This record gives sequence, structure tokens and C-alpha cells, in this order.
Amino acid sequence: MFSVYITSVIPAGLTYIFWLIVANQTSPEIIGVVVAIGAFSMVLASFSGFEISIGMKRFLGIAHSEKNNLEFKQIVFVSTTFVIISSIIILIITLNPFFNLLEVVGIDEKFTPIIIAIVLGNGLINIFVNALISGLRSDSLVIPYLVSSVGRFPVLFTLFYFVDQSDVNIAWAYSSHYILLATITLGITIFYFRKTTGNIFGKFYWHLKIILHGSLPRYIPQIVSALQTQFSILTIFSIQGPTETGIFYISFAVFSIISMVPSAINGVSHPVLSGMPNNEQGGFLLRTLKIGFLITMPLATIATFYSESILGVFGEEFLGSSEIVLILLIGLPMGIITNGCYYYLYARGNYKNVLYLGFSVGISRIILYIILVPVLGGEGAAISYVMGGFLQLGLTLILMRKTKINLEYKKYLLIIIIPFVLAFVLNYIQIEIISSILIILISFAIYLKLKLLDHQDIESGLKIILPNNKVESIKIKIITYLKRMYLM
Repeated sequence: MFSVYITSVIPAGLTYIFWLIVANQTSPEIIGVVVAIGAFSMVLASFSGFEISIGMKRFLGIAHSEKNNLEFKQIVFVSTTFVIISSIIILIITLNPFFNLLEVVGIDEKFTPIIIAIVLGNGLINIFVNALISGLRSDSLVIPYLVSSVGRFPVLFTLFYFVDQSDVNIAWAYSSHYILLATITLGITIFYFRKTTGNIFGKFYWHLKIILHGSLPRYIPQIVSALQTQFSILTIFSIQGPTETGIFYISFAVFSIISMVPSAINGVSHPVLSGMPNNEQGGFLLRTLKIGFLITMPLATIATFYSESILGVFGEEFLGSSEIVLILLIGLPMGIITNGCYYYLYARGNYKNVLYLGFSVGISRIILYIILVPVLGGEGAAISYVMGGFLQLGLTLILMRKTKINLEYKKYLLIIIIPFVLAFVLNYIQIEIISSILIILISFAIYLKLKLLDHQDIESGLKIILPNNKVESIKIKIITYLKRMYLM
């Protein structure tokens, strides 16, 4: 999990710096244009991907647990081939000169090559990254994400400072991450499979059939999910203009960095859950949800109390958008629960329930965007996002009740309250950096003393990060150290 978390934090953090440079050198308007291109590309990618990268994970998890490397390789090959073909077809349909979809959205045709690069790159990245995670090789993703994220900056400086400060050059710099990461992860995947012998085309159609069977229940909800995520940006871009789009995007990016913590946990737990016996999955879900709360809530507290300072580094134009961050953070605890339960149901093969969950949040948010964005702009988009989360939470709780798993609501509430009380007290210290560090350190000390973070949580976290044969020895070392610090 740590490697996956790092691969989430690295691009998020460096993207934050990327936009920080662009914001201080240009304007929210240019940011709005570039993120609208990214949003449009992600919508196309959702149509072309068929959620193959998620549908294959369950079968990759099974193949890995059975040590069937040939089948693992065949599934990856089938998935890659399908995504390339489907991406090309979607691009031809949407970018043909007879139906100018770009004009409908308001994006200039000069960005067409960039859109193609992002769609193809994103599709391949999803396949290779999820394959490496399913094979418990997530540690090999750290360097590719670091290289591809850092690689944006030489491209940005070269085009930005030596050519011109145009939106096209910034868009190319932004998209270079997808091009570099797809290329590097392809090379790593080939390297790991180089010694696996056998017919790579074997059982091609059978594998495609089972992967599609696992993907299609997620496909339509994912299209709806992509639309509801990217539709906010595209709606603001079309109605409010690129400046308002840029301001909203930066606010959402701050929120996204924090929400990536539970996303990273669930990204790794999905194949782990798939390979577990059914009677062990419930306990593992509860522990991963608790770990998600434990890591996320101190960070969310810092963002809540110091949102203006965080946004202010981008420029004065962004100071007024702190309300957007605060609104989005209201929905964060709901997102941790619904996201974790979603992957739990998916790992158990409850595709019908997955379908219901995807539709509930997606359609509700899209409808709310249409209603609230024209009136409230970015704040309306944030309200729509949170209200859709409330609906999804309600349906999630109904479905989880049938599984007879009792979610630990009191623990989650206590985990939320502790850092917020600390932040309220420390807010009187007018040194925000020191206060932020103290919030994190003291929160975890209290979590340990109250046994909200215990031996089993440490073991579960290590099982996600490390091979099983190393978990016990590392756990003993950590617990011994914590006991010496009188925290356990």
C-alpha cells in the first residue's frame, strides 16, 4: 500500500507544483483551458477503457495467488490489446471532422494531438499499473511515477520559457506525464514477464470473455462516474468560462491529494480481497477502512483549518475558493466508507450491487451539476459532488447490511474528532507549519494510546506493503519501538 500511496502522492504533489508554477506565471484562464482538455480526454478514456483494468484485477489476483504466471501474462496481453483497439475506435468516432465534438465543448481543434496522447496513454497506464499491483509488484511503480512526474518540468521549461507561454505548450507539458508513464510501465511489465514461457495467445477469447464479464457491470457506472467527475469541469468551462474552471480545479486538486490516501489503500486491497477466503474478507475490509480514516483525517483537518494559506500560494485569485475545499472535505469521510465497501463488493463478484452504486452517485451528481453550476459556479459543483456522496452512502449502508458486516461508526467518529479538537486548540498558535506537524504527531499518539491503532491494523497494513514472509518480523520491530516510546 505504501508504494501505491507514494505513486499517488508523487504525481499529485508534483502536479501541485506544476500548477503552482503555471498559476504564478500565467492565469487561472490558461489553467482552465488545459484542465478542460484533460477532462475531455478522461471522458473519452472512460468510454474506450471498458473498465478492463479493473475487471481483470480479480482474475489477476486469483492467478497470482495460484502462482500461474502464464495465465497472468495472458490476461494482461488480452487486456492491453483490447484497450488499444477500443481507444482507437473511440478517438476516430469522436474526433472525426464530420461531427466536431470539440466545438460543442468549446475546445480548439489544435489540441487534438494532445487529446489522442492522453487517451491512449491513460488506457495503457491503467492496464500496466493494475497488473503490477495485482502481481504485488507495486514497489516497482515508484520510480516510473517519479520520472514521469518530474519529466513534466523539463518539457514545461523548454516550451514555456524558450518557445512561448501558450496554452498549447502548457498542455503538451501536462500530457507528457501520460506519455512517459505509459512507456516506462510497458517496459517494466515486459521485464517481469520475460521469463514466463508459453503461448501468449492461448485462451485469448476465453480470457476476453471473463474479463469483459467482470468489467461490463463496472463499465456503464464508470462512464457515469467519469462524466460526473469531469462533467463538473466541462460544465463550468462551457457555462462559467476558463477562469472559473481554473479556480475550481485548483481547489479540487487540494481535496484530491487528501482523498488519494484511501484510494491508494483500496487500490491495493482489491486484488488482496479477491484472493482471500470469503470468511476473512469482512475483517480485512474493516481494518482497511479504519486505516484509511487514521491516515486521512489528520491531513483533512489541516486542509480545513489552513485552506486559505494552501490556496494562497497559487495567487490572490484563488483565495476566494477556500469555501470549495471546505465543502468537498465534508464528503471525505463518506467517500472513505463508500469507496472501501465498493471494492469489497466488487472483490466478491457482486456486480449487480456495483452497478447500483455506480449509477446512484454518478447520475445524481450529473443532474445536480446541471442545476447548480449555472447558479453557483464552482461552489455549486462542490455541493453537487457532496450531495451525490450522501446518496451513495445511503445505498452502500443498505447493501452492506445484507452482508452482516457492522461498520465501526463510533471509531470513525472518534478518529475524526481527535485531530479536529487538536487543530481547534493549536489554531491559536499562529505558526501553521508547526501546528500542522503537531496535529499529525499528537493525533497518532492518541490513536495508539486509545488502541484505535492496534497490532492487527499494523499487521494488515504490512500485508499490503510487504510479502507475507516479511510481515511478522517487521511487525515485531515496529511494536517493540512503539512500546519503548510508551505508545502501546
